[in-house]
Amino acid sequence: IALVSAMNMGKMLKDNVLVRKINGIETAGSLNILFSDKTGTITKGKLEVVTFVDGGMTEYAKAEDVKGKLSEIMSVAIHHNTTSLISRENGKANVVGGNATEKAVLGFAVNVIPENVKAEKVASIPFNSTNKYSATQIKGDYNYTLIKGAPEKIISRCKYYFDEEGNKCEFTNAQA
Repeated sequence: IALVSAMNMGKMLKDNVLVRKINGIETAGSLNILFSDKTGTITKGKLEVVTFVDGGMTEYAKAEDVKGKLSEIMSVAIHHNTTSLISRENGKANVVGGNATEKAVLGFAVNVIPENVKAEKVASIPFNSTNKYSATQIKGDYNYTLIKGAPEKIISRCKYYFDEEGNKCEFTNAQA
């Protein structure tokens, strides 16, 4: 068994798969798919938002950490610019529908719901790989065009951001 495992380890090494321990070959024999990120770290196999960065470059690990009016603005932007929905079963919130990116973004703010906010979608531009963004226009308490997509396509066009109190501040290149 040790000899066969060592031979299989050599075969996997030829395919650029490094197995550190020989007994890992037995486990790898029953895998169908192994996910890893760009650094080779094994991942969960699903997208996840891990940080929210505001216009002042403050980082938040959880949506619940965002305070003040910015929390409401963030919540409105996330909840109204997605095709995903929140399903509540047995007191637990689940994100359903939409693509993997939309599920991940809505999953980040699933417990921060914009209450007492009236906003209606009036138009939308679906994501396409040329533009690398999607957009939704809303009217009501907030009259915004909400855009989500590739940062390299969006940030260069930003002129303003909202601070924690909801004040519109100038977005300078020094912050980008």
